[in-house]
This record gives sequence, structure tokens and C-alpha cells, in this order.
Amino acid sequence: MSVASASPASIAAELADFIRRQANVAENDVDFSPSVDLFDYGYLDSFAVVEMIEFAHERWGVDMTNTDFYGQNIRSITAIAGHIAERRAG
Repeated sequence: MSVASASPASIAAELADFIRRQANVAENDVDFSPSVDLFDYGYLDSFAVVEMIEFAHERWGVDMTNTDFYGQNIRSITAIAGHIAERRAG
């Protein structure tokens, strides 16, 4: 996939895969979805956020900080993907 043409949906799919691997989320976990609050359900914590920030930078060239997650309401895969897409668009 070309980084330049990454849509919010394709970013969300890659983020979901990344989080599943990092948090050892089972494929049959019924709570895991694009809209679930990743922090409230324990899929992300402060350490995982740092890893996600590094992943976003390496994969999409987007610089993010902890305040992107905690200072704004970016707590779901859909919201994170939208934020990354917006940052990429400039």
C-alpha cells in the first residue's frame, strides 16, 4: 500500500492489527472494535501509546505526542485513524 494514498479506513485497519499484536487481543474478542475506547477497555496504556506513536511515525510519517491522546478525545481506532489522516493532509 502506498503511504501517500492511505485512507482513514486503511489506517484504521493497520492500527487495529498493530493493537491486536501489541495487546495480544484475541480474534474472537467481542469488545474490540474500531469505536471502542481503547483506554477504558485496557487495550492501550501509556506504554502502548508510545509504541503507537513510533508506529505512526514510521508507517505514515506522522509526528504525534502523548497529548494527542490525552489532551484530545482520541481514544478509539476510528478517532486515531482520523487524526493521522488529518495530520497527513496538513
